[in-house]
Amino acid sequence: MKKIFLFAAAVVAAMTVNAQTIAFSAEDEIAQGDFPQEKVYANGNFKITITNNADGGKFLVDANKTKFGTSLEDMWESTDRLNIKGKSDSKTAVTITAPAAGKIKLYARTSGKTTGVDVTFSQYSETVASFTLVDTDALVVKDGEKDVNIFPIKEFSVQAGDISMSFTRAMYLYAVEFVSGAEGVESVNASAKAVKRVVNGQVVIEREGRLFNLLGAEL
Repeated sequence: MKKIFLFAAAVVAAMTVNAQTIAFSAEDEIAQGDFPQEKVYANGNFKITITNNADGGKFLVDANKTKFGTSLEDMWESTDRLNIKGKSDSKTAVTITAPAAGKIKLYARTSGKTTGVDVTFSQYSETVASFTLVDTDALVVKDGEKDVNIFPIKEFSVQAGDISMSFTRAMYLYAVEFVSGAEGVESVNASAKAVKRVVNGQVVIEREGRLFNLLGAEL
C-alpha cells in the first residue's frame, strides 16, 4: 500500500509539484484552553490565520489519523488535525492567504457521521466556493478484510490575497494545500469586473481598483 505522510509541523513538504502545504503534527498539539487568540500557520508566503476570541476558545490541535484521496494507492494520511469546536462568526474565524492565483485543496471533514457542515470561501466580496462536508461522502475500500474510509479532497480556484472561510458548525481541518498557477485568474466572477489591460508595457488584471499580474500577484 502506498501512503504519503506529512513530516513537519506547520511547514511541510508539498503533496503536489509546485505546491505549498500547511498541515498539523504532534509538535503542533495544543489544548483548547491554551490556544491563543490569534495564531498563524505558514509555509513561506502561504498562510492560515486563526481568530480565536470566543469565550473559552473554539480551537485545539489533537492527534487523529484520517485518510484523504481517491484510493489506497493514491492517498495521504494525517497524524493530527485542527479541531474546530463551533461555527464561524466575528470571534471565530479562519482566513487563508494565497500568495498568487492558483488552486486551494482542502483536507477536511465534519465532526459527525450524518450532519453536514456548510463551508463557504469568499474573496474580494465574492463567493469562490461553497459546499457541504458530509462524512458519508467518504469512499469505503477494502484493505484486506478491513473497511477503510478515504475522504475526498475539495478543490477550488482563487486569486492572490485573503480568502475568508465560514462554516456552520464544528468541523476538523487536516491540511490546506496551495497549488500555484493561472487557474485562479480565469475563475474570476464577471460581476467582480476583472479586466485585462496594459500598464507600462505589462499585461495586468485590474479588479476593484487593484492590479495583479497574470499569475495573480498584486502589483
